[in-house]
Amino acid sequence: MHDLSPSVRSAATLGNVVGRLDTINDLSKHEAQEMASAGRKVASFVYLPPSGVIVEIGKLRQTLETLQPRRFNISGRRLRNIRSLFV
Repeated sequence: MHDLSPSVRSAATLGNVVGRLDTINDLSKHEAQEMASAGRKVASFVYLPPSGVIVEIGKLRQTLETLQPRRFNISGRRLRNIRSLFV
């Protein structure tokens, strides 16, 4: 018998999410690529690979809200696009 309580299950990572985007039938290939790019960029904001970023929406939203685009050499427009795709 396996214990599948939340404390035992492995947490979802951005790597998991990015890897599954191509399997979502409601997304066009372009939409999936844009979302995957946003996920990878968010991981770079916290200096980790996507597989190292646990999906905790509140923490990720806070990171995106306080981020300064110039710090990561992106435009404000790109950051707004990432925010809209990501949260």
